[in-house]
Amino acid sequence: NMNFIALFFSFLYFPIGLKMWRQGVIAFGLILLLGLIGAIFNLSDAALRGGGMGLGMVFGLRANALYYLKRTQGDIGWRIF
Repeated sequence: NMNFIALFFSFLYFPIGLKMWRQGVIAFGLILLLGLIGAIFNLSDAALRGGGMGLGMVFGLRANALYYLKRTQGDIGWRIF
């Protein structure tokens, strides 16, 4: 199932809403990495927008599963996938 808050606000929702700061750092880093790769290779706006939407979908789909793992197994470390 999809977590719509994580879809749009992943880098804020993981550390603040779910108290999973490591996953928030990873989300923020992946978003910055996508922007850096786009700037280095001069990708079009459509490609960057598609990549951003793809990352948002991954974060939205994984948020509930990661929160479940955190609640049942305790500390889940740096896992995002």
